[in-house]
Amino acid sequence: MRLVAAVGLTGVALRLMDDIVDAARDRLGGARAPALADERQAAEVVPYALAALVVAAALAPRETAALFGAAYAVGMAGERDVRLPTGLRSSHEALVALLGACWLAGPRLTAGAAGVMLAVQAFDDLADAGADRRAGARNLAVQWGGGEAWLLGLTALAVAATLTPALTAIVLALVPVVERVGRRPQRTPWGARGGRPA
Repeated sequence: MRLVAAVGLTGVALRLMDDIVDAARDRLGGARAPALADERQAAEVVPYALAALVVAAALAPRETAALFGAAYAVGMAGERDVRLPTGLRSSHEALVALLGACWLAGPRLTAGAAGVMLAVQAFDDLADAGADRRAGARNLAVQWGGGEAWLLGLTALAVAATLTPALTAIVLALVPVVERVGRRPQRTPWGARGGRPA
């Protein structure tokens, strides 16, 4: 139960941080459910994301470190290789995040976490391909093609399930819950309440 709670809280923290970064892109892409943390809300939402991450680390430190490091590395790998405030390029920070996760959680757990996070990213990019294409955002499905993104996601998921089956199952089970938490429900043009369109 502690692991489930830790994974859920880590997912909420990552979702909120991702929404802060993607707020402008979501508006440009015409998403029906705006990011929970839009630009005006960013300052208020950051403490909640950090609090969720701290509690997750207290409940399951190794798994939290592995998931956070893997998610950061996957996110950086999908961005343009630019210099960041640390002075490092995004590709270098991705490597540092993975190495740090390996040091804190071990290589097997980190590899499994990276696999499931890469799979989640690939499937999320497939769902968001239309909005990202309109917004000009970077997206695996847009850059590589839908078939290639599916293959990458399935391969990464198979690796994750082999290395860390319990963690992989928990992450996949909690993805819909985290997505629901990370998106404000609002009325669509058809009057139903829902999230981002597929």
